[in-house]
Amino acid sequence: MNKKIFIFINIFFLVVGCTKPTVLHLKKNELKNNKNQILEMKYLIFNYQCKQIKDGFSIKGTAYPRYDKIPPWGRFAEEIWIGSYLCDRKGNILAQKIKLLPPQPLSSHGFPFHFRLKPSDFGSPGPIFITFGYRLKISNAYPHSTTKNPKIFFAIEKAEVPGGLD
Repeated sequence: MNKKIFIFINIFFLVVGCTKPTVLHLKKNELKNNKNQILEMKYLIFNYQCKQIKDGFSIKGTAYPRYDKIPPWGRFAEEIWIGSYLCDRKGNILAQKIKLLPPQPLSSHGFPFHFRLKPSDFGSPGPIFITFGYRLKISNAYPHSTTKNPKIFFAIEKAEVPGGLD
């Protein structure tokens, strides 16, 4: 192998390996202590409250489906992943947690969540922001139903590695 190609490949993998996920591309709100907040994302609306606790933050709320963005035949969430991210102004993740919720029908009750986040970094100067990530696999049929070819819709927003390398 040519020595230059070998060096290039090693540098490429070093750069890729050092790249951290970011949430700069996601909608976010400035973190406000003990205030009800709403964050409207592409497929979910998050209604939540942040509270500072001894070693971090407690984020408690409910994520509601945006029925104007989900296909009208979508009735059941087969997979539900909800994540919470604390970040700085530049989108650098300071703390994160992801929870898997049990499969359930889509309803006006939404998806309740509670996260405890402990920042691992101070980030850049300025306020701390909060955003959310999620993955929903929505179907027109309940699990174990007799529907032979159920319709499936994926709703996803999440942290990403810059350059689309994730």
